[in-house]
Amino acid sequence: MAIGMLMGYTMPALGIPGGDHTYVMTSNGSSYGCNGRSSGGTLICSGPGNVDQADCLATPSGSAGIGYGFNGLCHQIANRILYPAGINVSAARLANSSIFAWGAYGLNPRVFPPRKYSPSKYPWPELATCNSTHTHP
Repeated sequence: MAIGMLMGYTMPALGIPGGDHTYVMTSNGSSYGCNGRSSGGTLICSGPGNVDQADCLATPSGSAGIGYGFNGLCHQIANRILYPAGINVSAARLANSSIFAWGAYGLNPRVFPPRKYSPSKYPWPELATCNSTHTHP
């Protein structure tokens, strides 16, 4: 288990007036753009957590298992990666709207639910995998 710092950043979203894009950086040098830019932002949250687990949750694509616009946006991606530190990007502008629409982790689509919605249709398999391979702090 590698305890380090997980940090959530925000910056103005391109094409969305009044909205923020979010991304994550870790003290082990990992950077996750959460389907967008990954530098030049403002730190909005940070906390100690298992950086190996955060890397695992991000998955190789950095999407953290979120289908962008389908079961979440950058806010949900960042929240999933920041999960090991117990922090989130709720301070980002328009994050409250995104969280209302899909839930904090993209597991509860309320505004754009697919037909025949079932919570089991949107599992977070990375969480189970990463929890079993990297002990949660």
